[in-house]
Amino acid sequence: MSPKKISDLPTTTEQQLWSSVAERLRDGPLQALVALYFKAMTVAKEIETQPSDRVQQLGDLVRLAEAATARFQEFTTEVKALINELAAQQRKAK
Repeated sequence: MSPKKISDLPTTTEQQLWSSVAERLRDGPLQALVALYFKAMTVAKEIETQPSDRVQQLGDLVRLAEAATARFQEFTTEVKALINELAAQQRKAK
């Protein structure tokens, strides 16, 4: 089970932290974007063969796109906060 937020990642070093962030990106937002890509490919093919379902298919695609975008935005916001936290820690250490 992966952590819900970057701040929940169990890490002890900065290198481990960034490795965990990269894994979370791969397993979260990027996975959602890949799913969106494959759904778009499927919808494009289905619209040609089943035009009567076009509105439903496009609606499903839009919902998936919105969910993927939201996941990526949440991840980006968390990474920004983490970077700010690390920068503050570095300033304090000087």
